[in-house]
Amino acid sequence: MTPIEIILLASIGGGILLALATVIVVKWRQTHIAWKPLPGRPGMFYCFEKSGSPEQLSTAVSVAVDSLVTYTKWSKADIERAIADLHIHVKGSEHWMEDVGDARGTFKTAGLQMDSGVRVGPSLAALCHEIAHRIGQVIDGNQYMNHENWAAKGIYSAIEDFNARTK
Repeated sequence: MTPIEIILLASIGGGILLALATVIVVKWRQTHIAWKPLPGRPGMFYCFEKSGSPEQLSTAVSVAVDSLVTYTKWSKADIERAIADLHIHVKGSEHWMEDVGDARGTFKTAGLQMDSGVRVGPSLAALCHEIAHRIGQVIDGNQYMNHENWAAKGIYSAIEDFNARTK
């Protein structure tokens, strides 16, 4: 093999390795979330896909808690316990396609709660709603995926109050 052929093969191989490394880094960045502690909320974490105010997010969590305490049977202590380890991922748009990895498949959503994580749009409009799912999961043992009895439980009233207070 001539020196030119060796250099050519090495260049092609190096280019392939560089392309592969680039794909791996891009995919890792898309799936890796850099969580930051939420100010004023020990144990809670957040991440903004684009930009946002951690202080505004912390205030919105407090408003959601207050609204839920006011309109539901849940106590402030129970709510705080249920969301003590909350991870809030603020997406870059109000609606996005989400693959939840179960029978529901992929669908367009404005908010999502899975275990201690919630995903909401940048307006935070879905935050109280998703927190209510988390509280139901922890306190009542039911995420209320179909929003059963939410009107009777006062959850819809709490969400309306939250939205009025955070606009």
